[in-house]
Amino acid sequence: MSTKYVYLRGKTKWAMVRKPDEKYGNYKLNLYLNDASQKAFDDSGLQLEPKTDEDGKYYVFRRPHEKMIKKEIVEFGPPKVFNADNTEFDGLVGNGSEITVKVSVYDTMKGKGHRLESLRVEELVEYNPEGSGFDSAGFLPPDKAPGGGGVRVKGERPAVPF
Repeated sequence: MSTKYVYLRGKTKWAMVRKPDEKYGNYKLNLYLNDASQKAFDDSGLQLEPKTDEDGKYYVFRRPHEKMIKKEIVEFGPPKVFNADNTEFDGLVGNGSEITVKVSVYDTMKGKGHRLESLRVEELVEYNPEGSGFDSAGFLPPDKAPGGGGVRVKGERPAVPF
């Protein structure tokens, strides 16, 4: 099967579409699908496993910045981001924004693979770094830190009490 495209809509969280993550070099976002998009996702054959959090079930869609394909490095760069009127969007997408994603679906040796191609921001929720609980330096305030004590760096595990 050749590449086909699926359009999925829902609310997003943690949309990293301007700069890839430092660990794996992927652009990514969490998408909480609406009912119609859940059906389209199921029909696509994608093998992504759903995850859950306090807001419900979501899927993580990714786009590598670059990837080795047939012994050559192919650079994909960031996904394209558009406003609801299809003009270029140049801001940051905040948690809770309603978006539509364009995802390419293709065959791999392990089943259906995907790549996040673009997204359209239907209803923007302004990005608010203060709303994340971390300050601009990536620290939690003492009253929010696990264990009720000191400040910890984002991503650092709290000390085990034994």
